[in-house]
Amino acid sequence: MSTHSSARSKSQHVQAIEALEPRQLLAATRIMPLGDSITSSFGGHDSYRYWLWHSLQAAGYTNVDFVGSQRGVFGGSPANSDFDQDHEGHTGWTADQIAASTVEWARSAKPDIVLLHAGTNDMRADQSVASTINDLGTIIDRLRSVNPSVKILLSKIIPDADNASSIAALDNAIPGLVNQKNKTSSRVILVDPVSGFDVSRDTFDGLHPNESGEKKIASRFFSALAPLLTQSAPPPPQHVPLTGTTFMGDLTPTSMSNGFGPVEINQSVGEGSSNDGERMSINGRAYSRGLGTHAGSRIDYRLDGKQKWFAADLGIDDETNGGGSVVYKVYIDGKRVFSSNVIHGGDPIQSIKLRISHARRITLIVSDAGDGTADDHANWANARVISYNPDLFV
Repeated sequence: MSTHSSARSKSQHVQAIEALEPRQLLAATRIMPLGDSITSSFGGHDSYRYWLWHSLQAAGYTNVDFVGSQRGVFGGSPANSDFDQDHEGHTGWTADQIAASTVEWARSAKPDIVLLHAGTNDMRADQSVASTINDLGTIIDRLRSVNPSVKILLSKIIPDADNASSIAALDNAIPGLVNQKNKTSSRVILVDPVSGFDVSRDTFDGLHPNESGEKKIASRFFSALAPLLTQSAPPPPQHVPLTGTTFMGDLTPTSMSNGFGPVEINQSVGEGSSNDGERMSINGRAYSRGLGTHAGSRIDYRLDGKQKWFAADLGIDDETNGGGSVVYKVYIDGKRVFSSNVIHGGDPIQSIKLRISHARRITLIVSDAGDGTADDHANWANARVISYNPDLFV
């Protein structure tokens, strides 16, 4: 790749979602997490959205898409990035501020379901319970003005050590709003993360949830959300020969996303169109087989459980002239079995061979190393599964 094209990728790349499950061909259910900093969370934390996403995937609700104009968390990177990070959480915003932008966000994201947790900042600003309930009602009305059949999961507000009484008063009023706004064509469903939530144990600052608090919020949203969704049937596994080696480029992914341009087969990432890369090269060694990706990327394959090993040579393509830094991850049946250290452009080739006996799903992920994704041209060189005849093994 030329110096000009590398510079162009710096401004045009878009980080991909690191979901562990493939999205189906049917239209995904679009879910908008909406609220303030409890929806957004902060650098170094996961947010309840991370735990909810993985709960949905584990339960088979894979055909979902988190949507919104925001991504990740506020003020840094999330503790873990392997989830759909889109949302509409705005740190410090009151319900009336959220209401003022609701129509714009809804027109852009087109949510089918909204997860609404808002009102904390209203109470902290000494606004009245009545005005906040009115603002929450306005949010619901404006969501319906864009999508008359939208479903809203309206959450009670988790405790705030500094405003316990006002938060409790708001929480006592929220069920009444749910009853008032709920209708058959556009459900409003109460979510209650407050029961069992301990502000001293489940927050890191008396207000914002820590991991245990995030999990409690996610659990309550999951219980209300799951009945509204359809479990996704996984695509059938691909037939892979019982003996020998099969290169990943010869298999059809069930899902594939890339940070810049398409994933390339048997060549490096190019300018942004298909089949415009160069011959793969890592630390001076050329490869004719493999997958050329750009962080963040995700590739999912279905297997038939008869493969014994996954192997690949990892490294950033020499076309970056030493630029780029990435982390490689491999998941087997949703469980991470490999995560590299940070690999920089010009580093030695890292060869891996992972035992994957009985695997039904393999996911290959490349994440940026926290310093941006410019020049993150990550190769899975000679990526392959190695099958075997079970009769030959005791």
